[in-house]
Amino acid sequence: MLEYVIEDMAVMNDFELHNLCSFYTGLDDYKLPDSEILESGKFRQLDKLLDEFKETGDRVLIFSQFKIMLDIIQEYLNLRKRQFVRLDGSTNVADRQALIDRYNKDKDIFIFLLTTKAGNFTNSTLRLGGKQKLTC
Repeated sequence: MLEYVIEDMAVMNDFELHNLCSFYTGLDDYKLPDSEILESGKFRQLDKLLDEFKETGDRVLIFSQFKIMLDIIQEYLNLRKRQFVRLDGSTNVADRQALIDRYNKDKDIFIFLLTTKAGNFTNSTLRLGGKQKLTC
């Protein structure tokens, strides 16, 4: 049985291993420390950008082609206690407009995470009010 666990873990990336260790309390000692996530050079740069955008009243759209990238960014945003909404291919179609409405109405939520592969979703259906900043 252990050989199957090792086989599964051998193909996991660092973030998947982190999530596995976070899920099972007995593995807490092996998950990535918050500082490892927060001190990434890209996230330090994102900290600066988000602070600047928030200060100027801009709102932020973060697009990624890959869902796992949004998973990583979501972990970072949660650690930073930043409010956001997320729409990806696994978001129920019936819930999508409610997410857009929530983003448009709640000014405390200034970050919207989106995948470019959210099916049945075109630019014409995404109507966001106010000033927007886009990062990919």
